[in-house]
Amino acid sequence: MKLTDAQEKILRQIEAAGEPGYTPAQKTELRSIDKLRELKLVKRGAKDKETGNTPFLTTAAGKKHLTASTSA
Repeated sequence: MKLTDAQEKILRQIEAAGEPGYTPAQKTELRSIDKLRELKLVKRGAKDKETGNTPFLTTAAGKKHLTASTSA
């Protein structure tokens, strides 16, 4: 599947965040994250009780997409 440059960048940021997950710095990133969730490349993590933010994690399909796009 083809992702835009912004979606690819955010997917890489989410993957780089690792286990704690990626918390969007800007609300504009949420639109790209929503599209990635729709494509099942990203999943929503557990809500942080202290900050109230929800981190995002890469799914197995998202990791597979990243390895496929770097090797191509």
